[in-house]
Amino acid sequence: MMKKKVKIFDIVLIVIFTVFSLAMIIPVYKVLVDSFDLKTAYGMKLFPERFGLAGYKSIFTNPTMLRPFLISCYTTVMGTVMGLLISVLGAYVLIQWKMPGRAFVANVLLFTMIFNGGMIPTYLVMKEFHLTNNLWGVILLPAINVYN
Repeated sequence: MMKKKVKIFDIVLIVIFTVFSLAMIIPVYKVLVDSFDLKTAYGMKLFPERFGLAGYKSIFTNPTMLRPFLISCYTTVMGTVMGLLISVLGAYVLIQWKMPGRAFVANVLLFTMIFNGGMIPTYLVMKEFHLTNNLWGVILLPAINVYN
């Protein structure tokens, strides 16, 4: 049986990935712990000092909190469905090898990934399609993004 040598490079990689993982996990954990804590004191704690669900209860009982919560759920679900639908349809078209102009369409999509039109032209297009001050503007704009 041959033993695998532990290289210094492997140890350095493990340390780096552990630090990056903790840098991403700790803030999420802090938000979760603070959401269950009844006290409003700030600071890092491993567990809530006084456990409670008052924050979550207020979301469903306070009418001013329920509407934005439902809008967030709606835009998340519809945005995911629309983005997935548009991506699948676009991928199906681009995978057809015999489609005329396939390379041109792929290159145009690649070009728009590299050179974005910018915020002001995007706003002007959304204004022309009456998608400003509209929930569909929040759903459709990310759905037709070329990065999907």
